[in-house]
Amino acid sequence: MALDGFKEFCSWGEFMWLRSIIGSRNFGISIKNKKQAAMVPLSDMLNHSMKPDVNWHFNNTTDAFVMESNKALSSNQEISDSYGSKCNSRYLLYYGFALHDGSEKDRNTIMFEISQQILKGRLYAEKLHFIRSQFKCTLTNNFSSVEFNNLMRFLRISNANKKELEIIKEKLNIALNPINKRNECAALSYMALHATRELNKYPLSIHQNKANLRRLKSYSNASFATKLVIGEKEILKNIIQFSKMSLEVLLFKRRFSPRKLKNNMKGYILLLNDME
Repeated sequence: MALDGFKEFCSWGEFMWLRSIIGSRNFGISIKNKKQAAMVPLSDMLNHSMKPDVNWHFNNTTDAFVMESNKALSSNQEISDSYGSKCNSRYLLYYGFALHDGSEKDRNTIMFEISQQILKGRLYAEKLHFIRSQFKCTLTNNFSSVEFNNLMRFLRISNANKKELEIIKEKLNIALNPINKRNECAALSYMALHATRELNKYPLSIHQNKANLRRLKSYSNASFATKLVIGEKEILKNIIQFSKMSLEVLLFKRRFSPRKLKNNMKGYILLLNDME
């Protein structure tokens, strides 16, 4: 422990419990232009909603925390507050629940960590001037996000041959877009392979998870954890599907109707259609 004698009256387990309780229930407020964290009994009992029934703040004149309704409320109606727009992994970690898919944009996330395929040789050493040996990012189902674009940049450089790396050296930002057909196919194939390996690490299939979820008690820890796992798997499956569709366009010039291009794929697919 950082404080002398602290462990004599509080164990590590007790500290973690206290930290979790306080972290999930405190309110971030401003008192006389100074940011503070406050514990407010009763106010912290309201359930979450992205369309909350109340607003809250600290009133410097009355020296009090104020929570007031922002709409007409009927008798015996449940009153909700907002815990903020977060992904399910944070809701589960901090508050002990997970929300249904589709209730908010980018509800689910997954930590995606991938390394360069070849970790030795002169070409690998040259690539280290532009990227590291490993890349880590948080992905959602939005394939036009900054995180996904940075992942594709890493994959293009890590899968570049000598000639392609020379092109990258001349204009580094070129890797934010496809360099050529060979390089893009290599990048997409490696991403799909890695996503497939990650998906296969789960002991149960997504179909088994969904079947289990129907049998689990609503609002139980097991049901929330299962929702989180299903969300992670769906992102990995969408990455694999994204790669497959893109490779079909590049290799076989396949055309897809706009209604099939989910997760902001339309612009990317149109870019691939123009590649020779």
